Amino acid sequence: MSKSRKQTTQIVSYTVSFLISLLVAITTPIIPILAINFNASQIELGLIIGSASLIYVPTTLFVGNFSDIFGRKHIIELSLILYSMASLVYYFSISWHILLLGKLLEGFSLAMLWSPIEALISNTSEDQTKANSIFGISWSSGSVLGSFISWFFLDFLGKKTAFMINFFVIVLCLLFFFVFSEDEFRFEKTPQAINFKLNLTEEINLIVPSFMYSFTQGIVTSFYPALVDLLALGNKLIIVSLTLMMLTRTFTFYLLGKLSKTINKKIGSVLCLSIILLPFGKNFLHVAVVSSILGFGLGILYYSGLREALNKDSLSKGKFTGLFESTIGVGYIISSFIGGVVAEINISYPYFLSFLVNVITMII
Repeated sequence: MSKSRKQTTQIVSYTVSFLISLLVAITTPIIPILAINFNASQIELGLIIGSASLIYVPTTLFVGNFSDIFGRKHIIELSLILYSMASLVYYFSISWHILLLGKLLEGFSLAMLWSPIEALISNTSEDQTKANSIFGISWSSGSVLGSFISWFFLDFLGKKTAFMINFFVIVLCLLFFFVFSEDEFRFEKTPQAINFKLNLTEEINLIVPSFMYSFTQGIVTSFYPALVDLLALGNKLIIVSLTLMMLTRTFTFYLLGKLSKTINKKIGSVLCLSIILLPFGKNFLHVAVVSSILGFGLGILYYSGLREALNKDSLSKGKFTGLFESTIGVGYIISSFIGGVVAEINISYPYFLSFLVNVITMII
């Protein structure tokens, strides 16, 4: 692939990452509220949110390796088709059971997207640190903007309108990626490429920060919108929390592009201890400060795990980005299901649980 084609593929991949993250962020606070409106319990809410990760975890492990063998481009295109279908399922949902079906389809589609696109960007980049930073900024800035935009759908445009807009934007992403992207090299079925074995004990520096990133973030995105809704604190607090958390996470990716060698992942866990204060915030300042601290912590944890995954041989990056994304999925599963159980006892308990898990992993 020529240098110009590599640059074009990188730009297209960053753009798709931004737009898909934007769409996911728009619907993230809408789905739990719709579930509550459909009379879902806290356990059922945890099941809906966690179901995507049940599909995500095994799929990413295999998809990453398959992309090492057969290429990234067509797998990414298929993922966009499936995500557009999930948006239609959400739009036509009439019960929490249909939301569950949509979430399963969304989990499968996103599992087929992130691992191949991370490997594609890495293998078409000459400067890995810069590529990691730009990738983090691209998808995280989409999350920031999407969290802000979601407020308009919650309060003005209507919750389900977001899913129909999602559908049309995803179709445009698919066409854009199909026309302008290209796989980075001709893949061969080398023994290295088809080796599915992983020594997890050797990848502890990849697994721990990736798990803690998704576990902590999963508690916030799965249960904070419902907590605010149940306590009638106003949808603006949801937007303040999610937007600032993602904004500071994005800024952290920018900083780590310059300081990544000097940042320890345990700093991320320390900052994430602030989650214990989130359910007690009933005003803008409290929620803004706690969410900002959380964002910095989450950014450090995510970047630490991704850096470990991409510091691998180019022919096996799909396998390790698959492990990275699969570990993130495991964190979301555990946070959703266990968080749902403890939330049935007290709606503030999921945040205490996240605090405890962060303390434990700080010693690993």
